[in-house]
Amino acid sequence: MSNRLEDLLDQVRSLALSPQIHSRVEQHEERRETSSMIREPVVYGRDNEKNQIIQRLLKTDEPFCENYNVIPIVGTGGIGKTTLAQAVYNDEQVKAHFDVKAWVCISDEFDVKQVTTSIITSATHDICNFGVLDEAQDQLKNLLLDKRFLIVLDDIWSDKYDPWDQLQTPFSSAKKGSRVLITTRMETVAKNMVKRPDEIPIIKLKVLSDDDCWLLFQKHAVVDEDLIVMQKDLVGLFKGLPLAAKALGGLLRRERKSNWARILKSNIWSEEGGVLPVLRLSYHHLPQNLKRAFAYCSIFPKDYTFEEMDVVLMWIAEGLLPEHDKECKEDIGRDYILDLVSRSLFEPSPMYMDGYFIMHDLIHDLAQWAAGEVCCTMNIQKLSSSTRYWSFSEEILEDRTWASKKLVQVRSFAFFGAVDVPIPMQLLDSIFHQFQYLRLLSMHEAGIIELPNSIGSLKHLRLLDLSENRELTRLPKSTSKLCNLQTLVVKGCSSLWHIVPNVAPLIELQHLDFSDCDSLEEMPLGIGKLTKLQTLKGFTLRRESGTKISELKNLKCLHGSLDIHGLENVFSSEEAQAARLHEKTGLDKLEMYWGDNTHDVDDNIKKDVVDRLQPPESIKELKLKGYDGLTFPAWLGNPCYTNMVFIKLENCKRCEFLPALGQLPSLKNIIIEGMDDIKTVGPEFYGNNDGCSNLFPALKSLLFYRMGVGRSGWPHQMTIAMHFPFPALNI
Repeated sequence: MSNRLEDLLDQVRSLALSPQIHSRVEQHEERRETSSMIREPVVYGRDNEKNQIIQRLLKTDEPFCENYNVIPIVGTGGIGKTTLAQAVYNDEQVKAHFDVKAWVCISDEFDVKQVTTSIITSATHDICNFGVLDEAQDQLKNLLLDKRFLIVLDDIWSDKYDPWDQLQTPFSSAKKGSRVLITTRMETVAKNMVKRPDEIPIIKLKVLSDDDCWLLFQKHAVVDEDLIVMQKDLVGLFKGLPLAAKALGGLLRRERKSNWARILKSNIWSEEGGVLPVLRLSYHHLPQNLKRAFAYCSIFPKDYTFEEMDVVLMWIAEGLLPEHDKECKEDIGRDYILDLVSRSLFEPSPMYMDGYFIMHDLIHDLAQWAAGEVCCTMNIQKLSSSTRYWSFSEEILEDRTWASKKLVQVRSFAFFGAVDVPIPMQLLDSIFHQFQYLRLLSMHEAGIIELPNSIGSLKHLRLLDLSENRELTRLPKSTSKLCNLQTLVVKGCSSLWHIVPNVAPLIELQHLDFSDCDSLEEMPLGIGKLTKLQTLKGFTLRRESGTKISELKNLKCLHGSLDIHGLENVFSSEEAQAARLHEKTGLDKLEMYWGDNTHDVDDNIKKDVVDRLQPPESIKELKLKGYDGLTFPAWLGNPCYTNMVFIKLENCKRCEFLPALGQLPSLKNIIIEGMDDIKTVGPEFYGNNDGCSNLFPALKSLLFYRMGVGRSGWPHQMTIAMHFPFPALNI
């Protein structure tokens, strides 16, 4: 009863944030993450500036002796600096002119090693990690040696000269004609970075004309005669800012016509402040549930890309998603994400795959304005008795003033960044004792080596994220006392060998992620009793462990992706059948992995086991790796799998024939890798036993990797019998 009362009181406090902070507007704008990819294919009103920059980039007969020059683009937030830089960076003449190209979005603090590393990563497309700056700069110097480069440094805030002076040291090895293109809001930054500020002009972006703003607005809104009549009033609201035109266009696209006049007459437009009035208006027209969810996202630091499911689980932990009889909270959360994307408040991150998002710097200002003092983002000095959500970095190790403040009301405690020194267990113990009402504890990549037993006192905790703490070896037994825990993530804890003996007491667990825990000696007992479990990643079977694949039997709520490792340790078809994979209709992706120790198992048993591991017909993606049988299961290629779009078969080294996949109606991509004994891809691959001629009707990609080494160890020639056409194949 007391827990329920606390939940209700928490919701009342959260709901109270809007009227408290609408009158307060912070006078600052912060930054966002960018990439070189073009998001606006047409750049309105910037032809002159674009041509001027391209001419300066391509010019080779400059009177200066330096091998590189800096070209700065300066303008206020939302004016289109990044969009212009993207257009220039992707120009065909520019692409052909430079040997090395790199795009880096600078963080608020100009960290020379981080920026140097990012330049190398962008130019080479390889993820780099350097222990010291000297190593990174030496690598960059070699990369640029005798080559003409173009480096874009986007959204620079620091006006300190020393970091820039240190960053450019490796540039001296490059070929003459190299360029650094920067964007910044501050002219002082540009003057610091240009060697001859009096001789090299700065590109200062002015506001767009009304006509150009209108063209941009039309691109994002559904313009009809009613809006055309209001054109003059609309362009007056944009004040020449491209972001304002885009945001209002997206808002009117969603609203009924009957609401347009009221929206445009709102007095929010006339307010002055750090957040664009048009964006505050977008927030004003969010449903109440979305307002709270959006405001919560101010907990993320600037320049942060967040994954869809991470945000949804955070919302769930904080009670920001409603209960619904016919729809689970996870699906509601995904709908929230889509809604916020459609309103241009979230944007898909061009640097990552699908499912990752960013907030523009002005949008983040909006979220901070909406949250007010309820959320403290990366600034200990702003902590107050009103703070409910607190995100921090390594500053918590240096500034202990927070310990003297009354912060018992904090509900979310999230670490963002990476620390050079581990967070001491004593500090963690102090945190856990002080924040007894925590619902969310996220310590991703926080350098944790050991957790104190006091973590078990966090009775209200819903989400515990310890991912990427690579030195963490075990979780304390008291973790099993977290009776309200819904999400446990230990992904990437590569030294973790023990979790808890039994997870059965964690009856509320819905999401469990053991991915990339390579040192884990065994799965904890009791997984099969977690009947609310929806997500299970990194489920691993060990020969010496008591955990069986049959533990999956009662996990009827599993959905999304499931990966099972150690299938070489399943020795009977009855055990495989007991997992009842075919009944888990919420799954759309299944990955099955076999290790190396399968040669002492009879081939008939191997075949019987994999036959009984038949996935549900809902499956869309399937991967089999390391299967050591002679033949593939009979269900693989069954036309009943109408949703199957992707299949990967990897290192199934003893199979001499591919499965019959030709009759899968939706299959678009096939990857065959490391299949040493496949000598011929013949009619069996097409599966044309019934005389059907419409085979592989949707297949677009068929890839073979690392083929052609038979049991003898000698390469052999693999032949593909093209008996039937592939009507959709991209050749």
